[in-house]
Amino acid sequence: MVTIIVIGAGVVGLSSAVSIQRALPGVKVKVVADRFYDQTTSIGAAGIFIPTTRDIPGVPIELLRRWCETSWSAYSQMATSDLASTTGHTVSHGYFLFRTKMKEIPLYASMVYSFHEMLPEELTRLGVYENFRFGYEITTIITNMRKYMTWLMTQFTANGGEVERRSIRRLSELCGQCDIVVNCSGLGSQQLCGDKLLHPVRGQLIKVKAPWVRDWVFTDTMAQIFPSDDFTVIGGVKDKDNRSMTPDPSVRQGILDRCLRFWPALTGAKVMGDWVGLRPMRVPVRLEKEALRLPEGILNVVHNYGHGFNGVVLSWGTAVEATEMVKDLISKIPPSSTGRMSRICVIGAGVVGLSTGINIQKLLPNVSVQIIADRFEEETTSIGAGGLFRPNAGHTKGHPEDVARKWANETWKFYSAMATSDMSCETGHSVSSGYIFSREEIVNPIYESIVFSCRQMSTSELAGLGITQYKYGYHITTVLTEMRKYMPWLMNKFKENGGKVEKRKIEDLSELYGQYDVVVNCAGLGSRELLGDQEIHPVRGHLIRVIAPWIKQWVFTDDDTYFITNGDSLVLGGVRQKGNFSLQIDQRDRAGILERCYKLWPALQGAKIVDEWVGLRPTRYPLRLERETLNLQQGEMKIVHNYGHGGSGVTLSWGTAVEAAQLVKDTITGTLSAKM
Repeated sequence: MVTIIVIGAGVVGLSSAVSIQRALPGVKVKVVADRFYDQTTSIGAAGIFIPTTRDIPGVPIELLRRWCETSWSAYSQMATSDLASTTGHTVSHGYFLFRTKMKEIPLYASMVYSFHEMLPEELTRLGVYENFRFGYEITTIITNMRKYMTWLMTQFTANGGEVERRSIRRLSELCGQCDIVVNCSGLGSQQLCGDKLLHPVRGQLIKVKAPWVRDWVFTDTMAQIFPSDDFTVIGGVKDKDNRSMTPDPSVRQGILDRCLRFWPALTGAKVMGDWVGLRPMRVPVRLEKEALRLPEGILNVVHNYGHGFNGVVLSWGTAVEATEMVKDLISKIPPSSTGRMSRICVIGAGVVGLSTGINIQKLLPNVSVQIIADRFEEETTSIGAGGLFRPNAGHTKGHPEDVARKWANETWKFYSAMATSDMSCETGHSVSSGYIFSREEIVNPIYESIVFSCRQMSTSELAGLGITQYKYGYHITTVLTEMRKYMPWLMNKFKENGGKVEKRKIEDLSELYGQYDVVVNCAGLGSRELLGDQEIHPVRGHLIRVIAPWIKQWVFTDDDTYFITNGDSLVLGGVRQKGNFSLQIDQRDRAGILERCYKLWPALQGAKIVDEWVGLRPTRYPLRLERETLNLQQGEMKIVHNYGHGGSGVTLSWGTAVEAAQLVKDTITGTLSAKM
């Protein structure tokens, strides 16, 4: 079993430990710390969710947004559930007041329940306009840390987590005791890691009894009022590099004077006590993997510390990201640690199967990958594809457009890199310009923002080309893939990476039980028989290959009349015949294709026909890309499905292969954790 030690029992450490347990239920997680609960800095935090970029410098805004949104999602679910009284999360209304106007709308404005920029008359009615000319009225969440820390620890131990009170002075002390260390030691990382970017920022708060104060107030002068369940916290100070843990009477008086001056309603509040804590501040927050080379060996560490004033706000977001790093490290644990190398089987050797096999090899270099198929290269449907990169939302029905766009983008990155490199001739990718003609205007097609160039043609341009039957035209520079080159290149790449190949028809998935850790199904149309999937069906295609060296550009139309430059030849098409399983050449289809192409582009006449091809596009709505656990008579089998690309097999193959490889990795991570 994989063992993970989390150093630190503050809100970041406990959140990380619980997140790891949820994502990896098969691993053993232990929290080691020298301080727990009341002794942690986290216990004294005000717990208000208003993250500001000013207080979290050095972190890219989109990364910071992701962390905050992840935390907000978790906290807001708890604050509006029946767990709220147990976890300590409360929906709370209040004001953020400041003397000078902020330059930009704050990060949290789009996350919190409500956000309103206050008018001068509103500030005047509150009685604060004399001191604060600007403000926001906000409904957000306040976390009672005494409740939340207790709940986190209860969750952790209920999930089988172990706890040990111990001071770790050097990370080398943990060599041999665990597989991965997650360092959430906060300020302790000054000694533990020798981190000179980390420093304390001392805070001092006062707990008062003021049940009549219900709204929170936060100001840019560090005057703060935060009502909680059973008391109100007022503060505060930011005293850099002051390590004193003793309440300072002068600071206490200054806090009381400032808060009472701008919020007189606090008058009469009964002081219950003081709290002092040292916020672990680092610019930027450290969230990264490190392989420490120690005399005792290599120790894999995930660092997650330095959150400063925003420990509560960022804790769940960075915990989830730290968990992903742990999963990645587990997937790369050497085979000797698990007893054997993980084995993956890919069913299918079309462009989707080969691309998936290679991407698994790239992502998981320590696994063994084998492709099993009954047809290879010239026998596959992929070999006959025209290879025009033209992602079409109509081919990915059932998936949101942003998902299809993501797959297309991923493929484009790879294809365009090949087409503009010295490997272009070898891989079969080339930069190519051409036209799309349509009777209807094509609005915001997926490819518009992806390809090298895309512009709508004028009426005079269409007339100049002799195009009269189509009202709209688009000139596009994209990538063409010559499949007769690309398919052999993929196979060679797969074998060079250590991949194995077997020619065999899999009649039933149970044939593979016990031989592989994960089976990746890229069987295309074969999934009808293999899985009984009646949603996948053939869309028959017919292409005619001609020699026409005087034709340099491709043309595609909305009625499936097209010709595509393809190496030293040209392919003419086509047909889309749903449910037709015939692989025989149909003379009527042939005549129809030639007639339509000659009418569209008379310059094609005289081209010599050298070959014809018929193939069955494996079409499914939606394309199937997902994990599945099959319950067979022998036991469970882990499957990743990646099939049903239809007429977009070449266009989407690399993008869906990247995602399928990630699904395999996620599956392997869980499997290894459970077995170890």
